[in-house]
Amino acid sequence: MKTSKHQAIARDARERIKELQCLYAMAQVAGQPGLTLDDVLQRVADLLPAAWQFPELAGVRILFDGRSVGSGAPLGSDTTPQTAAIIVQGMNRGTIAVGYSPSPSIPATPLLDEEQRLLDEVARQIALIVERTEARQAHNTLQEQLRHADRLATIGQLASGVAHE
Repeated sequence: MKTSKHQAIARDARERIKELQCLYAMAQVAGQPGLTLDDVLQRVADLLPAAWQFPELAGVRILFDGRSVGSGAPLGSDTTPQTAAIIVQGMNRGTIAVGYSPSPSIPATPLLDEEQRLLDEVARQIALIVERTEARQAHNTLQEQLRHADRLATIGQLASGVAHE
């Protein structure tokens, strides 16, 4: 009996390690400069199956603002995937779904509560990445508008000086 309890503890620890590795890898993706949002979404989709209990059967689909990316096994139509909403500044802008392709080798309800919590956190992290990306884009747009306004002011001063002469 002790052996089976120890085996269960070891199995649970391996599952938590996979989840932590996924979050660590996601943080590395988020920190890479120059990635487009599409690149980030695809890399996150590629990371997620390995964090699930049966990675070889896990499939991921991320829907975000009309984009759709996926990775892993195709999601079975007869199974209910775990999902999490991607909420950016209070607006639901997409979802992440993780599920299994049908297989006789997995139990009927293999989705773990810990996996749902991981999926919720991944959705939250994607939302933060989107917020940073959009803030950076807005900042760049404002800087360009400021440069343009400065050029117009300079041209206006030059034209005023020429007219005065």
